[in-house]
Amino acid sequence: MEPSNDKAKSRSGSEKRQRSHRLTMRFSPEEWSKLEERASAVELSRTAYMRLSAVGSSGPRARRRKPVDVKALAQASTDLNRVGNNLNQIARVLNRKESVAFKAIEATTADLVITLRAMKRAAGYDREG
Repeated sequence: MEPSNDKAKSRSGSEKRQRSHRLTMRFSPEEWSKLEERASAVELSRTAYMRLSAVGSSGPRARRRKPVDVKALAQASTDLNRVGNNLNQIARVLNRKESVAFKAIEATTADLVITLRAMKRAAGYDREG
């Protein structure tokens, strides 16, 4: 009697998948940009878009891309830099063993939370705010 091998019986998710063929492609910068643009227009990843173009279906597990608001993300990034600067100034004061008004820490923390929420919204997540 052979010893049972539980690993052989329970295959991982990637081993259960039916897709066994791989296609590797190279793109010029212009082609890559066009691919990105077209995939974003239909809110799909590049891979899902290529599969949709080639076989007419993006696949059962294709995830829609979240639309990114580039302008809002840039503004949130600027705001995050400002908040980071404020936190750095607070840390410098505390490292000199001086006191910082609790309201300053509280306000900077609130600004950080607001900025992170704005970044999340701009990146296409947390649409409700």
